[in-house]
Amino acid sequence: MIRVAIRKRVALDVDFTVADIGSVMLRLHNMSVSGSYKTDDIVDWHWESVNMTSEQFVDTYVKAWNEHTRDIPITMDVSLLRSAQQFYDIELVTSRKNSKGFEDTVDALKEWMKLNGIGDVPLVLSNAHEHKSSLDYDFFVDDSPALARAMSESAEKGKVLFVIDAPYNRDVKDSENVLRVRNANDALIRLAAMANGRSVPEHE
Repeated sequence: MIRVAIRKRVALDVDFTVADIGSVMLRLHNMSVSGSYKTDDIVDWHWESVNMTSEQFVDTYVKAWNEHTRDIPITMDVSLLRSAQQFYDIELVTSRKNSKGFEDTVDALKEWMKLNGIGDVPLVLSNAHEHKSSLDYDFFVDDSPALARAMSESAEKGKVLFVIDAPYNRDVKDSENVLRVRNANDALIRLAAMANGRSVPEHE
């Protein structure tokens, strides 16, 4: 009997992971408040450290996606994504479902994906009110400190999170299934190395 190898699944986050929405949001916020905030000033998940309310965050996020789609940099080398796709089923997973305001940016996201040569990558809209850790993936590449904590505390073994290094998640410690990486490229390189049976490169 011939056994078919089951390909492992990777959930690749969008915002602040492969799409640098933060730089555009910060520029818009600085313009609106005559500020000079920098990325390193964002030391909390809700951006309170740059004097932004939750309402302002949503408004700025939606404006950045819907009005400045072409200005949002992609932070991922698409060739590394293609290499990793030889070994894994990779999907873009974003918590936009059932989320006021955020769900209105889906069309802009799809356009951004096409503009950056990844329009063929499956897009999954997860429920914004549920942890991604409950989704059926083997690997996650994400910047969320909440997801990192959920993964660290999870009793479910076998799932691994590559947490994208950011000022607002520095309190997250590496664990058996939570590994800090510089960026999405770093995570993709590590995934490819693991698929080829090589040891995972150390984070520098």
